[in-house]
Amino acid sequence: MTRTHKTEVGGMEVYHDKPKHKMRWSLILLGLFIIFVGCTIIGYIGGTVKQGTCRNEECFINLSNQCMKADLLLDHGFGTIAYHSENCMFQKSIIKITDPDSQELKPLLEGKTMNCTYEKGDFDEDWVYSMTAGIEKCDGELVTNTAKLMILVE
Repeated sequence: MTRTHKTEVGGMEVYHDKPKHKMRWSLILLGLFIIFVGCTIIGYIGGTVKQGTCRNEECFINLSNQCMKADLLLDHGFGTIAYHSENCMFQKSIIKITDPDSQELKPLLEGKTMNCTYEKGDFDEDWVYSMTAGIEKCDGELVTNTAKLMILVE
């Protein structure tokens, strides 16, 4: 499909056909670009980097409480802890102990994991905010070794 377009060149009127499909493709490409930019901005502003990957405890707890997939990696004062939750199952792992004053704890805690199950809507926030609260509902080497440390401290 074409339409006639009139232009003036050197005082003379010139008629030529201008294809409609070029304009249509330009508008389609512009629309796709605007959609792409909008989605990128919305994704950047949101609390997750990709689905299930959180930047803070609040995001992780909200997704976990709904039994959705959630991952969070945090650097605490003494080291790095990884949190994972999916299908109402929670996992906490001590990735690395970095505090020079806590190096004697390294063999007991570093690389150790605890696993906990819960009901939808009943996620225990203490698992994220505490090393000891709520661990009686969990199992794994991290639970066993944390209990040993608690006995030593008493």
